[in-house]
Amino acid sequence: MQALEWGILHPRFMKKIFALAVTPALNDYGLAFNHIGITAIEQDPDFNGGDYPPGTRLKGLEVARMVGMVTYRTSELFDHRFQRQEKEGVYNVESYLDYQGVKLGRRFDPNSYLTLLKAMNSHDLQRGRDHDPADSFYPELIAISYEGDLVYPSASLEAFARSVPKGRHYFIPTKFGHDGFLVEFEKWGGLLSSHLEENKPLVSRVK
Repeated sequence: MQALEWGILHPRFMKKIFALAVTPALNDYGLAFNHIGITAIEQDPDFNGGDYPPGTRLKGLEVARMVGMVTYRTSELFDHRFQRQEKEGVYNVESYLDYQGVKLGRRFDPNSYLTLLKAMNSHDLQRGRDHDPADSFYPELIAISYEGDLVYPSASLEAFARSVPKGRHYFIPTKFGHDGFLVEFEKWGGLLSSHLEENKPLVSRVK
């Protein structure tokens, strides 16, 4: 999101921008998921503006993390991994989400999480501009989107990449959805390398 914004704020300073798993603005689907997370944190009885008593379990943050985890991957991947299996009356997918929530609660501050969610919500290249942001996006844009990304659909990023003066869009087939940009580097890393090599300066050897 920041990289796309920099392309407009500093068009002469930025030469090449790589935009991975993002869109020009967060869509309403993303706003909806973030609203659930924000509400879970702020309505936690122990929230108190983020000033939790020592040792308090951050239940609101845990729920917010669970919501996020659902959006990161596809339903196909969830079905393949968990297969409705359960142990002692608890489905494995439930245990997985509980674990991820507790794990984040041990290393992350709820107010920091709120700040990130609200920053994501406000992301919109059109905001505060009376012109098409694509018209003033001068750097080369290499945009990469991922199959099954629920919150950052490829159509939106592709349309923006095609509308900027120097834009390229790549679509990566994956069962991992949004997390494809984290766990399947081998599918798209070469794209970054090839575009970086295009502008690699010639270095003479000094003996």
